[in-house]
Amino acid sequence: MPVSARALGVASKGLNVLGKAVAVVGLVNTGYQWSQGNISDTRAIADGVMGVVGFLGPWGAAASLVYFGTVAVYEHYYINDKAAF
Repeated sequence: MPVSARALGVASKGLNVLGKAVAVVGLVNTGYQWSQGNISDTRAIADGVMGVVGFLGPWGAAASLVYFGTVAVYEHYYINDKAAF
């Protein structure tokens, strides 16, 4: 089923906006977790930096996904959903 260039352009713009919205929610969540003492200063800084790195092109997005994915898997499977650092 062929997809028009216009449809792909609309989908691309929608995903771009969605990605930015998810990043803002993630940064707000990091700030909230830090303010509640659930994560360390180091973790808050690392999460913030990697959140920003995710917008530095495809390599930045890949690095950010690897970071957050690795942290999520490690915390869930190896330390019973407690903060890694």
